[in-house]
Amino acid sequence: MPDRANFAMAYAALRQQYSAHVKNVLVDLVNAAAEAEVANPQPTLARLRRELHQLAGSGGSFGYPALSQKARALENRAEEWLQQKANPSPLEWAEWQAGLQALHQAISEDAETETT
Repeated sequence: MPDRANFAMAYAALRQQYSAHVKNVLVDLVNAAAEAEVANPQPTLARLRRELHQLAGSGGSFGYPALSQKARALENRAEEWLQQKANPSPLEWAEWQAGLQALHQAISEDAETETT
C-alpha cells in the first residue's frame, strides 16, 4: 500500500503547513481586533469576518473541526454586527476578542487529539 502511505505522508505535511499558516493568520486577526477602534470597528470587522469565513471553511478539510466551529461562531457574530450596522458594546467586543484568542487553543486541542 505505498500509495496510501504516500498520501498519508503528503496529507500530514499539508496539515502541518496549514497549522503554521493558521497560527500566523490568528496572530494577525488578534492584532487587528486589538487595534480596532471600539467606537467604530466596522471596517476591521468586515476584514475579520472574511478571514474567519475562510478559516471556518478550511479547518474541517485539514482535520480541525473545533477551529471550524469556533471560527464560524465568531464569523456569524461579526456578520450580525455588520448587517445591523451596530457596534458591539465594550464587553461584547472583549468577549469576541477572547474568542479569537481561543481559536489558537482550538487548533492545539485538535492537534493533540490526533496524536493521542
